[in-house]
Amino acid sequence: MAVATDISQTLSKIQPAAAAIAKSAEEQRGKIQALVNDMSKAIRDNNRPLIERHLQTLEKLKLPPYAQLLTATNNLLGQLKELEPEDGSEELKKVNALTESLGALQAKLEGNFDKLKYLEDLANKTLAQSAQDGKDATDEWAAMEAELNKQLQAAKTRLEAMKALEDLADAAIKDGDQADLDAAIKKSDVRATWKPNATEVLAKWSMFCKKCESKGLSKELQDQLTRDRARYQKIVIEIVDVNQAMDDSVKRIKAHAIPKAKPIDFKALARALKLDKLAKADERLKAALKLQGSARAKAIAEIEKDAGVKLSSKDKDSLMNAQ
Repeated sequence: MAVATDISQTLSKIQPAAAAIAKSAEEQRGKIQALVNDMSKAIRDNNRPLIERHLQTLEKLKLPPYAQLLTATNNLLGQLKELEPEDGSEELKKVNALTESLGALQAKLEGNFDKLKYLEDLANKTLAQSAQDGKDATDEWAAMEAELNKQLQAAKTRLEAMKALEDLADAAIKDGDQADLDAAIKKSDVRATWKPNATEVLAKWSMFCKKCESKGLSKELQDQLTRDRARYQKIVIEIVDVNQAMDDSVKRIKAHAIPKAKPIDFKALARALKLDKLAKADERLKAALKLQGSARAKAIAEIEKDAGVKLSSKDKDSLMNAQ
């Protein structure tokens, strides 16, 4: 039998610990009850996002401290059980009183803990049933329809941008403008950064089809999904085709090149302009075309005068514009 002094010392440690546990349990009760009410309503309303939110709160923030209170209570009861005060002693009365109060707290904590675990189980079963009923598949279904239409419109807009760049490249070739051509080619590089590309769209589409096949949709929803999948398939094909059109446009833009001017045969040019009787007409033409503006015009007029030939306006324009 334990000495009365030892029992008193043990009780002096258990009593404040028991009081602290009782206080914490009371504080937790109010917090827990609010969550129980909110969670029960979410389950009744089958509000999956809210159930998931409350379930996370329960499992991460509420159950752990409640479990700790129950464990601490059981530990104190275990310590009381080991005490052996003398019959009829004041220590026995204190041990019995503490055992009674802690036993009542234990019963309350166990009951509440069981209710919380029941609620946790009910929430998980509700979420599982919702998934089995195809609710999450319906959400993915709606998201896929919105996503496909969004990507199709984006692809069409981007294709127009590529067409505009291709027009710029064509105009640059026509005008012999290397700077504009270089700008069009550089801007076409942005195509590689546009996401998702055709491969990514097809991969996402394939994943969607597999997910829907594994979900528990009702027959009516399965029938509608079959119809929608046929419609979605056309959108996917159109997105792939538009992406291919963009890639083809980029290839054409990058294939553009301003042709190098062929060297002028000045002797043949002199003969064509009937200037070949003029001495060194080919050399004088070559020298004239090295000049620009009024200087070139003056040189051509002198050649024309010395050769005694009247050049046509078309021939003069060609000589003035020659590179």
